[in-house]
Amino acid sequence: MDESPRRIISKESFHNFELCKIFRAFSLWIEDTNLHQPNVCFSALGPNYCCERLKMIINNDQQDWFDLVSTDLLKDDLKQKLHSWESKKKDSFSNQITVESHEKSVQERLLIHLTKNKDFKPLSCPTVINPPMREIENIALSSWNILVELIESKQSIIFDKARFFTELASKLKQLNFNYKNLVPQEVFNEDLWETLTKSCHKGLKCTGPATFKLKVQRYVTNQRISEKIENNRMEHRLAQDQLLNLPVTELCIASIHIENYIRALSKEMENSKGEESLQYKNLGVSLFYHQIEAVNKVITSVKSFTPSRNFFSTSIESLGNVFICNQEEQLCALAKAILKYPEAGELAFDVFNPNVASISVFINLYEIITSTIRFSSPNTVFVLLYKIDLKGILRGKDVNFCDRRKLFKQICKTLLECGSSPSEELQMVHEVLTKHFRITLLFAFPEFYEDAISFVLHGMVRNELAINLWYEILHCFGCSTLKEESTMPAIESALKKYADDVLLPPDQQIFVSSQPVNIKEVVGTLERLHEMFMDERSSHKKSIYEVYEMHVKPFGIFLALLAHSMLCVLNENIYQKQGPNISQLWRLLHISFYPWLHPLKKETCFLFPWSDEQIENARFLFQLFVICLKNFHEKLSGYNCEKSILSYFWSSYVEIYVKSDLRHCYFCVSF
Repeated sequence: MDESPRRIISKESFHNFELCKIFRAFSLWIEDTNLHQPNVCFSALGPNYCCERLKMIINNDQQDWFDLVSTDLLKDDLKQKLHSWESKKKDSFSNQITVESHEKSVQERLLIHLTKNKDFKPLSCPTVINPPMREIENIALSSWNILVELIESKQSIIFDKARFFTELASKLKQLNFNYKNLVPQEVFNEDLWETLTKSCHKGLKCTGPATFKLKVQRYVTNQRISEKIENNRMEHRLAQDQLLNLPVTELCIASIHIENYIRALSKEMENSKGEESLQYKNLGVSLFYHQIEAVNKVITSVKSFTPSRNFFSTSIESLGNVFICNQEEQLCALAKAILKYPEAGELAFDVFNPNVASISVFINLYEIITSTIRFSSPNTVFVLLYKIDLKGILRGKDVNFCDRRKLFKQICKTLLECGSSPSEELQMVHEVLTKHFRITLLFAFPEFYEDAISFVLHGMVRNELAINLWYEILHCFGCSTLKEESTMPAIESALKKYADDVLLPPDQQIFVSSQPVNIKEVVGTLERLHEMFMDERSSHKKSIYEVYEMHVKPFGIFLALLAHSMLCVLNENIYQKQGPNISQLWRLLHISFYPWLHPLKKETCFLFPWSDEQIENARFLFQLFVICLKNFHEKLSGYNCEKSILSYFWSSYVEIYVKSDLRHCYFCVSF
């Protein structure tokens, strides 16, 4: 193009020209009926545009779809925009004649654009346009019965269309299934005998023509199956046509009515005060729960039909954001509704915000959610629990000890209900509960130390405790690297580090997660474990290794960790200028492992606590016992002790095994 005749264009003229191009393209799209095919217009302008509605406005067609819309305002608005564009149309085209001379026309470029079978980004408007809606009569909002009747009359239309769509979709699925089964039966092989005659060839010595009978197979059409296939195709075509031509207008009418009622109710509540505002709020709250219950009754149809699902999702979200969201008094009722109607309750997940509750309401809410874990949808329970910011609640709500303990016990109770091996459906719920268990236990550790020990022992006895919870307690002691896959060298290294840390002054301990466990609590726990498992050995016919097989490894590590915690006595003796009480340390170490390692005497033989099948688990506990003995010996070597801990060990061995009427053997442990 020659640049010399190009004229300088003002900014206003340029924008006017662009607007005219858009207007011309829009006009062409309206006038050309060939462009209204679904495969053309939807890729270009998106599914939100409906040419039939625009045509109704232009033709002043006063159907009931517009009984809530002011068509006069729409027409006046269109006339103003058209007049503004047309007044500047001539100037903009005269200014741009040189620019457009070598370009294709707008119609040509638009046709090329629309005929391309590609995905285009839908047109978007940067501003929110609220349609001009007529005001709802006060009588519609004055009574709950009237409001529900008006909404249900329109809502039933949406339900009917959704049900009709679901039935058609199910019918199509069945027709497709029948078609796949009928096609292989349409043609089959039939055995036939064919008679063939072979003539003689000249020059060959033969006895004359020969006749042969051959058995052959031919394809035969099953007329009855063919008729069924043809009927199937006709029914499929009819159902598909019905599916593609659902009456959109009726759905739009019902949707606009209900949305307008919700908008009017919200507006009235905002503009009112006192008792009147409370009345509108109660109406909105009741309507919210009514919608969830109504949708749940026809949830199968609603989920299958996208327009109905989108509409109810929007209406429930709109009601929830205005009347339910961030309202503390509605949290428990909302959780109950979501748990009672899980599929419809999914539409209200965004409204649920448990973090705004006070601690008393939160504990009640937590009990409501976790108490339904056995008979509610695991996905629903998971989402409700996942939305809880427990760490933020414990820090920001000034929670007292009693409330924290009540919450902790509820978490423990729910974890036991999940079982020792949670199902695949409950796995996500169990992970969230484990996270809450860790947060609560670590918040002021060792505040709930005794409760945690009672919890794991109770779950261990009833075989309802998941193994990973043992390692959560080990994490609170500072051994966060230990897990079920840890090898013996890794366990030994972690215990040695823990022993080193225990002997440091309290202000220098960096390995322990928080405050150390009180020595009296450790002593009480070790004595309790000794008494418990000695009773288990005498009462069970099976060995305790067999009864608690899955818990042997984490329990053994926990036992060794508690034994190492006794080393803090050395620090206390230093501060009190006393020598370490080796006999006390040995006694606690001895009684800790005694139920698992030492035999019981019966007549002329020993009864060991393990069977041949459990020899590996017994070896594992022996190794842990040796690690404890080794670390005790090393840590005590620098202290002025009247007697080595190994001498106590040897004395105990002689006392248990060396009997005049029994054979005994010696064994050596090297350090």
